Amino acid sequence: MSERGRLPDFLVIGAMKAGTTSLELYLDQHPQVFMSRLKEPNYFAFKEQSISFSDAFGRPSRLNERSITDTSRYRSLFEGARTDQKAGEISHWYLYDPAAPGHIKNDIPDARLIAVLRDPMERAYSEFLFHMRDGRESVSDFGEALDLELERIAAGCDDGRYVDRGLYHAQLSRFFELFPREQIRVYLFEDLRDDPAALIRDLYSFIDVDPSVQPDTSVSRNISGIPKSMGMQRLLRAVVWQEGLREAVRRTPLGRPLQKLYADASRRNLSRPPLPPQHRERLRAAFKDDVVKLQGLIDRDLTAWLG
Repeated sequence: MSERGRLPDFLVIGAMKAGTTSLELYLDQHPQVFMSRLKEPNYFAFKEQSISFSDAFGRPSRLNERSITDTSRYRSLFEGARTDQKAGEISHWYLYDPAAPGHIKNDIPDARLIAVLRDPMERAYSEFLFHMRDGRESVSDFGEALDLELERIAAGCDDGRYVDRGLYHAQLSRFFELFPREQIRVYLFEDLRDDPAALIRDLYSFIDVDPSVQPDTSVSRNISGIPKSMGMQRLLRAVVWQEGLREAVRRTPLGRPLQKLYADASRRNLSRPPLPPQHRERLRAAFKDDVVKLQGLIDRDLTAWLG
C-alpha cells in the first residue's frame, strides 16, 4: 500500500563528487528503503522559488530544468513508498544553499541527514574533470578555471565553483546549528572507497533499517574524466538523463547488470590526468583553515587532507 503526500525520512545532503551517486545505488538495493524517483530534486534549497541558474557558458543549466520547487510535486516523488519503508533522496544543493537547513528543519525536523565528504583538493579537481566530461566547462586548464571562479560566482553560475564547493566546515555548521548531532552522520569518501560494506551497515542502522542486508557495492557510478570520444560520451549522457528509462531499468532484475555495463563503458571512454602539483599547492592554501576547523566539528582526523 502506498502512502500519498509523504515527505522523506532521510536526506543525503552532499557533497558533490564524493560518491553519493554510488551511495544512492546501495541505498536503493535495500528492501526497506525507497529512494526518490528523481536524483537531486533540490526542493529544500529552492522551494516555492523561481530559479534561473546558468552553467559556465552562461546557458540555462539542468539544475533549473530538473529542480522541484512545488510542494505537491515533491511529495509525489515518494508516493510509491510503502509504510514500512524509509524514504529518502539525494541533493547536493542542501549542503551549499544557506536556506536549505532552515527549510528542512521546518518541514521534516526529525529527518536523518547524511553527508559524505572528500579531500577538497581531489573533489575540486574531480568536479572540473566531471564538467569537462559533459562539456560544461568552457576552459581546458584547471588553473584558468580556478582564476574564473569568483567571476562565475558573481555572475550566478552554478558550475565552476571548485573551491567554494569544498568549504565543508562553513557548509556543515549551518546544519549543526539547527539539528542535534544524533540526526547527522558524516562519512568520508575514503570510508566509502576503502570499506563500503562497513559504511553501508552503519548507514542502514542510522536510518533504522535492517543493517544485515548486503548490497552489491561493485559498481562505481558518475565517474569523472576527459572523454576519449565525445561522440560516445554524448550517447552515454543521452541514456543516463532519460529519467523514465532509468527508473524502469533500476527496478528490474536487469537493473544492476545494465548499470555495470554503463559504468564500464563510461570508464573505458575516460582518461584521468593527475592533479598538477602547482594547482594542488594553490588548493591546499585555499582549504587549510576550513579543514582545520572541520576536524573539530566532525571529530575526525583530516591530517591527510592537509599534506
